[in-house]
Parts: sequence; C-alpha cells; structure tokens
Amino acid sequence: MRVFVKFLVDTYGDLTIPMDIDSTDKVQRIMEKIKEEEGIPIYHQRIIFRGKRLFCEDTLQYYNIQEGDMMFLVLLLGPPPGKKCIVGMAHNFAKDLAKLDAENFEETQMKEIAKRAQSFARDIEAFYRFK
Repeated sequence: MRVFVKFLVDTYGDLTIPMDIDSTDKVQRIMEKIKEEEGIPIYHQRIIFRGKRLFCEDTLQYYNIQEGDMMFLVLLLGPPPGKKCIVGMAHNFAKDLAKLDAENFEETQMKEIAKRAQSFARDIEAFYRFK
C-alpha cells in the first residue's frame, strides 16, 4: 500500500514522501526509509498520525493506517537520547529501591543503599520533574 509522510520542518519546505509499505510493517521501517532517503537519524524522528505519536515497535495495522493516509514527521533537535535514557533508567531503579522500606532491612549496608536510593530518586525527580 502507498502512504505519505509529510515533513513538518521549515528547512525541508513542503516535502511529502510517498512510501510503498505493507500494513504489517512496523513504524520502525518507515523511520529507516526516511533515514535512507533523507539522512535523518531515527532518534531525531517522531511520526504522528491522527494526533498520536507512533511508536517504533507497533505495526501500521495497529494504528489502522490505510492506503493513501498521511503521516507527519516532526524532528527532535539535540543529542542522541543516550544520556536521558540512562538517567531515566537510573531514576526508575532508584524509585524501585526507594519503595523498599529502609527501616525493614536487617543489615546496615542495605539500609544505607536504600537511603541513598531514596535521596537519588528525589534529586532526579526535582531535576527532571519525573512523576
């Protein structure tokens, strides 16, 4: 089936790319094609359809994308998401550790680790405003 991806970026003007894809293809495949044709890294791409962001691992069928539908490409500027992902994982780990009640640990070392995790989770939440 043929679908269209319209760029919502001034530097690309009024660029619309037609793509021949299968409904069972993943969104990741569209992003790879955009990278091949335009050289835009996948981590800078966000594809929107009917006001929703499409996620890489979902199929076009999941979003009910049909022949002739138009998707929109929005570009994210900045460095690759590596540092932010690591911070997010550290935050989740710290929150999980913080859920463990530091007072219930028998060993002093475990109490100290849990207390540091609680403090770390609070610091990350304050800095990045995770909820």
